[in-house]
Amino acid sequence: NDLNINSIVISGNNVFVSSDTEVLLSTNQGTNWTQVANSFVDVFTLIQNSGNIYAGTFYGVYVTTDNGINWTQLTLTFPVRTLVIIGSNIFASTFDYGIFISTNNGTDWTQTGLLDNEVTSFAVSGSNIFAGSWGKGVFLSTDKGISWTDINNGITNNYITCLIVNGSNIYAGTYGGG
Repeated sequence: NDLNINSIVISGNNVFVSSDTEVLLSTNQGTNWTQVANSFVDVFTLIQNSGNIYAGTFYGVYVTTDNGINWTQLTLTFPVRTLVIIGSNIFASTFDYGIFISTNNGTDWTQTGLLDNEVTSFAVSGSNIFAGSWGKGVFLSTDKGISWTDINNGITNNYITCLIVNGSNIYAGTYGGG
């Protein structure tokens, strides 16, 4: 199958992958795949929390509590680029509407900042939340997403595609190098 895989998440013995048009499930370590959702458009990211799988899509956030058999659209309906769970909070980045947080499994969402920024990735280290953006570099929140500060010292390309924390270092992948 010639799919562009956007995200992979593991929940117990299940492996879920998302593409631009569907979510697939493997229960045997990737040998076989079953389509569990095909009504989505642009499934950008998947995360799991306590057995629930959340999908960030062009039409917002969806959740399944039964391994992809049924999906429910949550109240955040802006296009969602990436998701991260920190403790009991779900953070969602949108393309142009900033970052939203849910403290109740996606039932309600509150806008927390970085308006007019396309946040492409999150990374977490302790109580620090890092947000990589498209064209504006990396931001840091030390107060659970309430406020954000740019931390672009030494970054030569502000088009961030991914972030990862390793010990006291944070690494940023960029579009086009640099």
